[in-house]
Amino acid sequence: MHNDLSLLHPIARQQSDTMVLDALTRYVAQPGTRVGEKLPPESILAEGLAVSRNTVREALKFR
Repeated sequence: MHNDLSLLHPIARQQSDTMVLDALTRYVAQPGTRVGEKLPPESILAEGLAVSRNTVREALKFR
């Protein structure tokens, strides 16, 4: 087993938050979306985006 941890690089969490925020921005910008319309529940968004619910929460707090 290789134990050289210098090969591991931190994954930028902010990057995934930004990607989720971009996806949600595209989602609400779709034609037919009304102002004030609620987003689907976190669990549905997380499943659809293949991320954790926490990542969805962080993206929504991000800006």
